Amino acid sequence: MKKRVLFVDDQENVLFGLRRTMRAFADEWEMEFVTTAREALARFEAEPYDVIVSDMCMPLMDGVALLDQIRRIWPATVRIILSGQANEESIRRSVGLTHQYLSKPCDPALMRATVTRACALRDRLSNESMRCMASQITAVPSLPKTYSDLVAEINKAEPCLARVADLISHDVGMTAKLLQLTNSSFFGRSRRVKDAEHAVSLLGLNVLKPLVIAAGIFTQFEQEPPQGYSFEQATEHGLRVGVTARRVAATFSDDERLHDEALLAGVLHDVGQLILAANLRCEYEQVLRTAREEWVPLYVAELKHFGVSHGDVGGYLLGLWGLSPEIVEAVTFHHEPSRCPEPRFGLLSAVHVANGLNNQSPPDLGVPVAGFDAGYLARLGVSDPLERWGEFVIHDQLEEIV
Repeated sequence: MKKRVLFVDDQENVLFGLRRTMRAFADEWEMEFVTTAREALARFEAEPYDVIVSDMCMPLMDGVALLDQIRRIWPATVRIILSGQANEESIRRSVGLTHQYLSKPCDPALMRATVTRACALRDRLSNESMRCMASQITAVPSLPKTYSDLVAEINKAEPCLARVADLISHDVGMTAKLLQLTNSSFFGRSRRVKDAEHAVSLLGLNVLKPLVIAAGIFTQFEQEPPQGYSFEQATEHGLRVGVTARRVAATFSDDERLHDEALLAGVLHDVGQLILAANLRCEYEQVLRTAREEWVPLYVAELKHFGVSHGDVGGYLLGLWGLSPEIVEAVTFHHEPSRCPEPRFGLLSAVHVANGLNNQSPPDLGVPVAGFDAGYLARLGVSDPLERWGEFVIHDQLEEIV
């Protein structure tokens, strides 16, 4: 079935150009082009769209206000801003509402890749309620102490960039949001970053401070976690897996970019678990009970309750936010790498092995931990991951991640 895509721009010449350049994708998409936000909402009332691509600056109702209504009423729709100019205030307003931000003029191939990938992610996450929940998320909550420490540092007369980067790098939610900002064109060309320090240096504290203080791009957990679950332990596990994944990646590749992305993917691999635990507290308590009573790993209990696992949810959100396909793949399949069509040594391998290595200690949640996918590793020629990489598990402080 063709995906429905709505383009909104108040300039007729821009819409004419979009019609002409997007014509090549008519076999894949059912496209409509309108000049006002009100007309866009009227089209949605008649039949919702899979994707909306809107200009930022429009009269009467701008793109930010339009996407805010789309998010609240049709949360499963993928929201993309396509803009040639926007002031910092409108960008700050759009950060929490927009999945991706593309700059004009946009290469048709990039537009096609962005929309196609977003639609593929929607198809992969089969549970409609999960799609709606994940699509509405503007930020993954952070640990309260980390959040308060960051706000205090940024509010100093002379904040320390290294300290800001250090705090962000130790938090899953902040890391994910920062990667969204640097991988979309919110502030110029999108760029691949190697770590939080690189991302902070690209944005600069003059840009980051109003985003944190005024726009609230980072949020903190505001309620108790599900009974028997710990946000702190989940965050620390992610950090340990990230450090281990980087070490594992370095044993089979000299590509430093792969090493950096292994760290990031490892830190983010359980982001979907934090999303589920924070947004579906009661349901996640049932997941925990199922895991204990049936003695199955959490992701298996999640599949039973939701039809999807935390890997699916986390990969979906990070994909919408424009993170690299390799990171999305590693997050999505980190428990079940055999689901990945082409087994090979890469980012997914590093994260899967690192997660399995860090699951060898007794579980803290009172449920069995997920181990290694023996069939997947055998196809890669690995018979004993503990013997090959066991020494890389981090048993002391996580200083390496700084």
